[in-house]
Amino acid sequence: MPLDVAVAPKTLTSTLHYLKRGTERPSRDRIEPPPGVPRWNGIDDPHDVTIADARGREAEFTLDRNGFALVKAPTGVADFYSPDEIKRVYYSEVERLVQDKLGASRVFVFDHNVRNATRDGLAVPSRQVHNDHTVNSAPRRVRDHLGADAEELLKHRFGIVNVWRPIRGPVQDSPLARRCAQLYRYRFDRQRSRLRPCAGGDLAGCVQPGTPLVLFLGHAAR
Repeated sequence: MPLDVAVAPKTLTSTLHYLKRGTERPSRDRIEPPPGVPRWNGIDDPHDVTIADARGREAEFTLDRNGFALVKAPTGVADFYSPDEIKRVYYSEVERLVQDKLGASRVFVFDHNVRNATRDGLAVPSRQVHNDHTVNSAPRRVRDHLGADAEELLKHRFGIVNVWRPIRGPVQDSPLARRCAQLYRYRFDRQRSRLRPCAGGDLAGCVQPGTPLVLFLGHAAR
C-alpha cells in the first residue's frame, strides 16, 4: 500500500502479553536448556490494549519524537530467506538508509532476524511486549562488535536502530505495533535471553501496560 494513499484508519483492541514481576529474574533460552531447567520462567500477564491504526498519519511520526518512523525503502533483495543475499545486498542498503535518515557518521549492521511462523527453522513473531535493549546491553553491543574503537565511540551519542520490513506483500498477520517514545508510562524488568551456552543478552519485558500503541495496518513496506 502506498504511504500517501487515502485510508479510513480504525482503532482496535487486542490482547497483548506483558510480564508479571516475580521473585526470579526472567530468563529465556533459545537453545535447549539443561535438564530440569525451563526454557522460559517468566510469568505471563495478558491485558486488552487499545491499538490505533496510524494509516494516513505517517508523516506525524519521527524517530526523534516518537522513536519510530515509516519510510519508503526500495530494496534489491530478491529472496529474504537467503542469509547470504541479505548480508551481501541488504546490509549495505540498511547502512545507507540509516545514514540518510539519521545523519549517522558511522553505521554497523551486526545482526538480522527473519520471522515466519509457517516456515520451519525460522523465528516466530514475538508475542511479548518488550524493548530489545537495556542501558546495560546497548553499550555491550558496541563493545562486542566494534572492538578497539568501542570505548571512544561510547563517549559520543549512539543508538541501536531496528529496521523492519515485510518479506512479501502487505502484512496480514502479526503486524508490528509500536509505542510512542514520549508516552512511556510503564516499568520494565530486565530479562536474560541466552543465545549460546556461554553468551547472552538483556532485553526489557514490559511489566505495566500504559498508553495506546500504534500500528500501520496492511502496509506493504516499512
